[in-house]
Amino acid sequence: MTPMANSNNLDSRAPLKRDVEFLEKLLDEVVIDQEGPVIAQLVANMRDLAKAARQNDHSARKRLQVLISSRSAKELQIVARAFTHRLALANIAEQQHRIRRRRYYQGLSESSPQIGSVDATFSSLLERGISGEQILSTLKELKVELVMTAHPTEIRRRTTRRQHQKIAHLLRERDLHRLTAHEAQINLDALKRV
Repeated sequence: MTPMANSNNLDSRAPLKRDVEFLEKLLDEVVIDQEGPVIAQLVANMRDLAKAARQNDHSARKRLQVLISSRSAKELQIVARAFTHRLALANIAEQQHRIRRRRYYQGLSESSPQIGSVDATFSSLLERGISGEQILSTLKELKVELVMTAHPTEIRRRTTRRQHQKIAHLLRERDLHRLTAHEAQINLDALKRV
């Protein structure tokens, strides 16, 4: 995997896309191994139809409804679990991408702030002619309230959280180290076992 530091575009989403596709491919392999190719194809078909339906493809929406209604509760439960895992893996990849970007900016010799950071926002405002006094005045007028709400991570079982942490660690390992072919295989095998 190519580290972010080798990218000419500091905020390239290519490494994120690469990680998501990598983890999705692994998940597809696990579904095939554990549930068989028929269920794996069902998951892929539903994913494709759902994607098309979200883009207002009414024919895809109807085909998806027919497909769902023709399946057993057990099959739909497996599909739902696969989709849940897919979303969790995408979130893990996104968290790794944030870490990658942060590390990249921290490694720069010049002191350019990370795009999207508070420092970058303040610098941009100052460059546009907004004075420090105006920024400070606006900040003083802000009202910040703490809202306590259940976060989806709070309802995950501890074992699931540990598995997600292990996946994140293994993904980060692939990103940070130049793994030999043997080490990469060990990493891949460990990911498959999680």
